[in-house]
Amino acid sequence: MKHYGFELDESKVVDVIENPFRVDERSGQCFAVKALNMEFGLRVVYERRKDYLVVITFYPVRRERYGI
Repeated sequence: MKHYGFELDESKVVDVIENPFRVDERSGQCFAVKALNMEFGLRVVYERRKDYLVVITFYPVRRERYGI
């Protein structure tokens, strides 16, 4: 991600899961999104399993696309 100009670490991914702007659910997966800066947000895809969460992937998105 750094190669593309995004400084992301585990704490930012956890923050999106704990304090999302919006969460959508499809086929047992959750899609959480939250603003990173004025132009981009971070989208995290995860699943709930018994007593824990499994992060499938995360990626930056344009804020205007997700209305954040």
